[in-house]
Amino acid sequence: MRALRDQAADAAAVLRVFASEVRLLLFCKLIESREANVNELAEHVGLSSAALSQHLSKMRLAGLVTFRRESQISWYRIHDPAVKDLISPSWRLSYPRTKTYR
Repeated sequence: MRALRDQAADAAAVLRVFASEVRLLLFCKLIESREANVNELAEHVGLSSAALSQHLSKMRLAGLVTFRRESQISWYRIHDPAVKDLISPSWRLSYPRTKTYR
């Protein structure tokens, strides 16, 4: 029973990260493009680099994304494909509504 509680706690922590619309949009952008640099991500969500950095930091700490540096550019990608499998169906269900009304 303890193992199940630990798994539930881990899953809840991951889902809390996605309670932010911005972080969900960032993750979905990474699903689409596999990898994106900070400038592309900032443009996608309409945030400054500083604000974006806070969101990416939370996502890195949760183990959702990882990055690599190429010169002075940071490139982000999804770290755990299992989380992608969790989020993708939700995104596909809501995307047609979002596309239609925005």
